[in-house]
Amino acid sequence: MRYQFDQFTIDTSQYQILHNQSPVACEPKVFDVIVYLVEHRERLISRDELFEQVWLGRTVSDTSLSNHIKSARKLLGDSADEQRMIKTVRGRGYQWVMDTALQDVEQGALSISSVSDDLRDPPSDPDHTVTDDNRSFGDASTTTQPIASPSLWQLRLYRLVILGLFIGLSVLWISSPPTAENNRNMQRIAVLPFHKLGSNPKHDYLAIALADQLIGNLDRMTPLSVRATGSIRPYQNTQQSPKEIGEALQVDSLIMGSYQIINDQLQLSLELIDVDSQDLRWRKDFTAPLDRSFELQPAIAKNIARQLHLTPSPSFAHNADSFPASPLAYEYYLRALAFSDTTAEAKLAVAMLDQAKQLLPDYAPIHSELGRRSHFLALFDLAKDIDIEQAQQHYQTALAINPLSFSALNGLASIYTETGRIFEAVSLSHRLLAHNPNNAQAHFTLGYSYRYAGFTQASIEAIQTALQLQPNDRWSHNLAISYIALSAYDEALAALKKGQETPYSLGWMATIYLHQGKKDLALKQLNRAIELQPGSFWKNDSIGFRAYITGETASGLEAAHTLEAANVSDGEALFYWGCLYALLDDPVSSLRMLNKAVDHGYFNAYHFRHERFLESVRQTSAFQQLLKRVETLHEQFKQEYFTNEEQV
Repeated sequence: MRYQFDQFTIDTSQYQILHNQSPVACEPKVFDVIVYLVEHRERLISRDELFEQVWLGRTVSDTSLSNHIKSARKLLGDSADEQRMIKTVRGRGYQWVMDTALQDVEQGALSISSVSDDLRDPPSDPDHTVTDDNRSFGDASTTTQPIASPSLWQLRLYRLVILGLFIGLSVLWISSPPTAENNRNMQRIAVLPFHKLGSNPKHDYLAIALADQLIGNLDRMTPLSVRATGSIRPYQNTQQSPKEIGEALQVDSLIMGSYQIINDQLQLSLELIDVDSQDLRWRKDFTAPLDRSFELQPAIAKNIARQLHLTPSPSFAHNADSFPASPLAYEYYLRALAFSDTTAEAKLAVAMLDQAKQLLPDYAPIHSELGRRSHFLALFDLAKDIDIEQAQQHYQTALAINPLSFSALNGLASIYTETGRIFEAVSLSHRLLAHNPNNAQAHFTLGYSYRYAGFTQASIEAIQTALQLQPNDRWSHNLAISYIALSAYDEALAALKKGQETPYSLGWMATIYLHQGKKDLALKQLNRAIELQPGSFWKNDSIGFRAYITGETASGLEAAHTLEAANVSDGEALFYWGCLYALLDDPVSSLRMLNKAVDHGYFNAYHFRHERFLESVRQTSAFQQLLKRVETLHEQFKQEYFTNEEQV
């Protein structure tokens, strides 16, 4: 179904909002709110109804709903003062009041609801059909034509027909909200590591690398949620059944396959498996010279898209045409992808990518992966051979080559968040979501930015959206951090326990227990974190908080100085190290670190005001002066992205 008004088109089948025929960024829940109001524009919608139908009864604050209404208005060029589209009825709810044309995409039928008599022709949607061997992805029946201006008597007739239709279908609409429909239409898929045929280990790297490349191509299809490479790594050479894997990954379909190299030819055999029924939905073989294996990926993605009735985004065509000119450089790149996310293997990946870059300097994926690996090492490597600026430069180079590099957009947004450029970070996330509103990483990064700026409830909802699209242990851990910033410790603990045990999760679990006064439990988690990663730079964080519990102030301060000397740029990390200094009774160092945290973009006003670890410095004049600075930055962000009447 398409709704057209004021140069906007809402396409519910593609989960997209267009303005002057160009897609605009829209968070899924904002989209759902807009669609629900438009679909029920004949009546006032109460806040309770929106909670029930859009959030499916999940507990959501009034502030959160207000934020979504505000975001919807901003996206559509409306405001709380004008209320041209969304009208607020104080104490009762909201109503869609803009004249709106309705078109059934499948039938081409047009309906008009409350359209003014001088309605002009709305612009028709552009045809973005992508072809493969002259065969269209789309169905000819979905092609739309410009909508002619109806006459006055036609408008009156349309109004009567639509009024009757609304009355007859109102019960059906209420029982089947847009959110539920969106969830049903959204397909979830995982591409498992491919199985190598033969015993020669020379091409083992292709098992992960080929799957990763296919994941990247499928991520540009809609409506589809694709599990990330990190999620599928544990299933390499697994003995689990497709049903067990699919249920664990929470997907509807699996892509499974095998490969072998014969006479320098890459031979791939792929299958599409339905998880519930375990039926084979599709099977096909692909062959290409090994040194031109990159040409297979777009073709495979198109075949899968046909089977699942998916639509390529405009960025897919751009990506599909960007073939690397050097087969050897591409091999280095694929080998780098196969390395895992540990400090040692990340360094090997960087070395491999540097070789690839020398041979192929104009290939965006190489620079984007260099950015990701460098970012990881800048945060977690004890030696600190790579800094955050290098990671940023790699991402910027990738975007200069390909402005639609999803991985580079997400990575750069994360770095901007951690280095005090949150406004630019949010802009990058919105830019990505304009091309793929179902990109889970973009929703996570947006939630990450919101937490740093102090809009923690919005952060929680954005990260929850990311987790709905794609379960991810690291994101569950980050959801816990957002809950900690809101002093919601039970919820934070529940989020941490959903993921696997890591030194990272153990450290945050200890933080929760410390806030709850459970020092024995906190000590247990910290000891376990140090045991699991004894050589890690981040072990000093655990050592410092453990020293506070045990009363070993000197060793705690030594660990804190080690952390500070590393020149970490992450504002949130600096905030917690300021907390550590405060617990260790070093107010001067605490305030120094807290000021650095703000310099690097962490201005969560609520967290500064309510963090229990800062009790020893909160009443000092220096902290109160810093708090004013934090609140000023928070207010600036609020004016840009949230209305005056909304608080977090």
